[in-house]
Order: sequence, then structure tokens, then C-alpha cells
Amino acid sequence: SYVSPMLGEETFAVSNNKVILISAVIAIVYCILKLFRLILSSSVNKNTALLKIKVFNYEFTLTGLIDSGSFLKDPMDLNPVIIIKEGILKRNIKEFEFYSITDKENPLSKRIRIIPIKNISGNKILYGFKPDFLEISVGKSRVLTNSTIAIDTEGDTYNDCEAIVPLSAIT
Repeated sequence: SYVSPMLGEETFAVSNNKVILISAVIAIVYCILKLFRLILSSSVNKNTALLKIKVFNYEFTLTGLIDSGSFLKDPMDLNPVIIIKEGILKRNIKEFEFYSITDKENPLSKRIRIIPIKNISGNKILYGFKPDFLEISVGKSRVLTNSTIAIDTEGDTYNDCEAIVPLSAIT
């Protein structure tokens, strides 16, 4: 509105429809490729760790999802807490197959830890125990840790992993 009175009464009508259409197609293709890259990289690039656990005479390995947002601590010794699904423990430790952790017949009941947690669904209590041996492998590095294992009774897996490993257990 400011420039046109200075230039005179002429009207400027530029017809670059083909150039505008080509640039719009290039922008759309670029956005689609960027979206596919984000989707594929997030599914391939999840941070996992390999946990090697020994309890009594049972030794087993499982994969754990590294969670930098998990700040769960054992109230007794303030060590990080690794959450494992109950089904995994039942498959690998025979005592869990017959007894719950709170049952007096279960030898792990002498090692019981009560861990209060607060999540989206509210407050609840998880039962846990200290394993005899716990090694976490991330890539080529291995860390022996003194973490507590908590038992989660809800759901199947954590994004195709059997455990949630807090970042503080590795560092």
C-alpha cells in the first residue's frame, strides 16, 4: 500500500504459478520425509540395558528400558530401584511361582523392601528385594550396582522390555 502510489498507476500481476507449485511440492515431500525419519529413529533408537540378576541359585538376564525420569529410591538405603514385571520373576525364580513375596514360606520374604511410589494413577506400594548379584550392561560398559528390585504386578512389558532401569543406577 505504501509502494504502489510511488510507482504509478500500473498494476503488477506476476504469474509464477509453476514455480510456486514446484516449491510447494518440494516442501511437502521434505516434511513427509522428515516425519518418516522421526518415526523410524524413535522406534529404533530406544535406550536399553541388559540386566544380569542372581537370586539364590537362579541367574537370568533380561532387557531393561533406561528411564531418565525415574527417581525412585529405596527408603531404607536410598539406592535406585529397578522395576521388574512379576511374570518375568515367576518364570525365572521358582519361589515366586508358588508363593508371593509377602508369604512367610518364600525365602525372599526376609529381604523384603517396601517402596512407596507416586505416579499418574496415584499412590501405591511396591514390594521389592535385594538381589545377590546385579550387573547392568549398556553397550560395552558394565556396572555392578547395589540397586533394589521392585515387583510390578500390572501389565506385561515396558515398551517390549521387562524392566525399567533408572539412569541413576547406571551412573
